Amino acid sequence: MIEGDVRRYLMPRFAYAIYYRLFPDHIRILAFKPHSRHPDYWRHRVSN
Repeated sequence: MIEGDVRRYLMPRFAYAIYYRLFPDHIRILAFKPHSRHPDYWRHRVSN
């Protein structure tokens, strides 16, 4: 868990990370981020 219920998946063959939230009936993708980007650039996408 990154922040609250946000999770991160690091792609093993590519330099990308997927930030997502799990819900009972779906998964919400928040960001598909290259590792070269600033680590906090996706945080504005998280809303309560």
